Order: sequence, then structure tokens, then C-alpha cells
Amino acid sequence: MDSPKYSLAKYISGIVKEYTDRTPLHVLNSTHFVELISTITTDLLISFDVTSLFTKMPIPDSVSMIEQLLEHNKKSLDLASLIDKCLTSTCFVFQGKFFKRISEAAMGLQLSPVVTNTFMESSKSVALQNQHLKPKHGLSM
Repeated sequence: MDSPKYSLAKYISGIVKEYTDRTPLHVLNSTHFVELISTITTDLLISFDVTSLFTKMPIPDSVSMIEQLLEHNKKSLDLASLIDKCLTSTCFVFQGKFFKRISEAAMGLQLSPVVTNTFMESSKSVALQNQHLKPKHGLSM
């Protein structure tokens, strides 16, 4: 993990993370989730279950969402282009052949969880805006 891209991705993830997971109802782990829901007596439960988010996350959409988040917080939009480069320039070797990952987030890249969390927060927000029945509590993990 001693590459320039890894260091850049780690640095960028620290900046972007400042603007994500900000809600007071952000869930840290399953124990915290149980603590939070134990006091709720009636409400609507909505679950956004995702399988293989890193490998299915649409990078252009995710970068666009981060760009909007940074713009809203008056941060440089140049950061979004760096995020795009970090996410789309991952190379690896498999069975002696070199491959370039261009449409999936890399599992070992520190930036990937931050980007996928931002994508999920934004997607959840859009999905809930268009619903007639809305939960009173919005927990996000």
C-alpha cells in the first residue's frame, strides 16, 4: 500500500469524510443500532440492503454526488476529478496478466468506503423524498 495513489486516496478520504456521516442518527455498528431502535415503539422500517456495493457502485454517479456535496460545502471541485482518477486507475495482476479496474471501486483503497457511504446517503435521501409514508427516524449505517 505504499503507492502515491494510496496516499492521495487516504488524504482525500479524510477531507470527504468531514462532510459525510454527519447526521445524529448515523449508526456506528450493529450494537449501536440495537441501542437506537430499542426505544422506538412504532415507526416504519425501511431497509436498503446492498450486495457487493464496491463492485457495483457507479463511479461517475458517485463522483457527481461527491462533487455536489463539496460544492454545497464550498470545497474545491478539483477534488472530484482527483477522486475520479483514484477510483478509475486501479491496476492489478491476476494469473500473470495485468488488468485495469475502471468501473468498480477497489476493495483496498481507503477512499472506497467513503465514496460508497456518500453514494448510499445520497441515494437514500432521493428515495425517501418521493415517498408518501416516511419513517420518523432515519438511521444510516
